[in-house]
Amino acid sequence: MERTRRVVQGRLSEILGEKTVGIDTFHRTVGLHRVSVEAVKNMNARSLALLQAYSDGVNEFIFNRKKTTILSPELILLGVTQPEPWAPVHTIGIMKLLTFHLSWNWAQDLFREVLLISELEDLV
Repeated sequence: MERTRRVVQGRLSEILGEKTVGIDTFHRTVGLHRVSVEAVKNMNARSLALLQAYSDGVNEFIFNRKKTTILSPELILLGVTQPEPWAPVHTIGIMKLLTFHLSWNWAQDLFREVLLISELEDLV
């Protein structure tokens, strides 16, 4: 969850270094985190309460886990000793990332938009 949250936010390079700057740039440009923030702002109270309850459960595990419960091996290897608190925006962001990855044609759609804009500029 920590890694995926960082992907959505464009913050993977904070733990993996320069080799992931391109991934961070791409995800910041796409803006899944930005639209997730807006989605949470516009969410109805019941949905927000459900997401907050989920976040509270995640945070309970993160901050009150038993000493014998260790973090995932990937976090230990990356030197992340304490994940940041979870919030509803993070859950929405991951949902948007999954949806984005399921839309295989996003590159073709973007290319069509570029072509359309180019054609419209030629007409003006």
